[in-house]
Amino acid sequence: MVVPKGAIHRPTTRSGISNVTSELLGSSEMACYGLDSRELRVPGLISATPPSGGGTTH
Repeated sequence: MVVPKGAIHRPTTRSGISNVTSELLGSSEMACYGLDSRELRVPGLISATPPSGGGTTH
């Protein structure tokens, strides 16, 4: 699915809300201070104990 540039984001999950928040914060820092930021996507939570029901940390 292609999302048009400038579309309003209304995420419904914690992950989506966190993602949009960090994108907006990065845009604000670029506009105010000239700081460029990059995001790193981690495939799952890293933990000392294995997850009980599968997940994305295989």
